[in-house]
Amino acid sequence: MAQGFQAILPQRLFDTNGQPADLWEVSTWVADGTFTTPLTTYSNATLTSANTNPIITADGYFRCFVAQDVQLDISVTDENGVPQSPPQIISLEPMSSGFDPATSYNRTGATDTSGTYLGATITTSTLTQGNIFSDTKQLAADATASSASTGATLTSLTGFSWTLVTGGTYAFRVRGKVGFTTNGGLSMAFKYTTATLASILVTAVQRTASVFALASSTTVTDQTKFIDQKAVLYVDVELEGSLVVTTGGTVAVQFAQNTSHSDVTTVFKGMVAEFVRTA
Repeated sequence: MAQGFQAILPQRLFDTNGQPADLWEVSTWVADGTFTTPLTTYSNATLTSANTNPIITADGYFRCFVAQDVQLDISVTDENGVPQSPPQIISLEPMSSGFDPATSYNRTGATDTSGTYLGATITTSTLTQGNIFSDTKQLAADATASSASTGATLTSLTGFSWTLVTGGTYAFRVRGKVGFTTNGGLSMAFKYTTATLASILVTAVQRTASVFALASSTTVTDQTKFIDQKAVLYVDVELEGSLVVTTGGTVAVQFAQNTSHSDVTTVFKGMVAEFVRTA
């Protein structure tokens, strides 16, 4: 049976308002930078169901798998044919051949031929060479902070918590839309409960339509603020990287104001976060 790679992470698009990008077109091309030669991709990890090209999103979702060592370029247009920024291409290890993402999305409670995942914990015994297990979560409602509520106190985003296994290595990505003023600003961090880390590498990206900021951190201390500023009104934020666990526990994504103020800081619903155990 053929074994495919998930070519793009995450496989859901959002518009500039943080809403799912329905009926957008994701075109896939041979990776030569010219965007002239279409490339066939697949909607399942066994490479038996070819995608249309372009792929049409449904509530922002799409599936894109390719064979081993295949590289691709991507272009994206909205439902009106207006070009949009493409998602980042991340090469992943192949999915387990027994796992069909067409019927089981990678999240807590998903099922495959090995049984039902009862939670976000992935035990050592279920992790074998060539398998990737992931848990993807989406923020269901806006999260807000101001001096009238949590202010500059870091607070966990509802539902954004994962169990980490002792000795595990994880890749992660958190991305979504935010809103704040230069009075309140924004901070984002990870909260570790019981869990301790041997190492972490986090790249924090903040964007506006015209400004791009990038910073990296290797600090393993609990509640380290990877994003912490109020000077620039960024509208899109991202935390991406990997970590190695010394002692198992949980990790949660937290946010706060940079400076407590009556102006409201918002993390908009639709933010998506994924943790993938890689070792």
